[in-house]
Amino acid sequence: MDTGKQYPSSEKWKVADLLPKFRGWEMKDERGKKHQTAPTKEEIEKAVEEAKLGKLETLIFDSDDFKAEFAKYKSQGFAVAFTWFKNYNASRVAYLVEKGWAGHPIKVMMNGDLNDGQHRIMAACFLGLKEVDVLVIEK
Repeated sequence: MDTGKQYPSSEKWKVADLLPKFRGWEMKDERGKKHQTAPTKEEIEKAVEEAKLGKLETLIFDSDDFKAEFAKYKSQGFAVAFTWFKNYNASRVAYLVEKGWAGHPIKVMMNGDLNDGQHRIMAACFLGLKEVDVLVIEK
């Protein structure tokens, strides 16, 4: 696994400094109540074991394919969509744990907001990394 390739114009940030920027993922049920879909350590461990057996999540978050897949589950009701999304998040983190993310730094906007890289932050925490590449962007 390669997580250390230096991206042009990126900088090293402490993972601990990125954690407060990580808000996790939420889904609202039919009544508008928010439910956290960030996986637990145990769920990530299970997904890593599955990844080692070849079950890797290659669907990129927020891509058109992801949106179509999510819509399919959402049409079956909140409970089905919630379970799928939580499993997706664990599997996506497991993919990054197994394959790495070299050349794809976490992106933080100049105002400090996280723009891209929530799964990578979770993977870095799971791996016990102290620092990761971050690209500070304007918008």
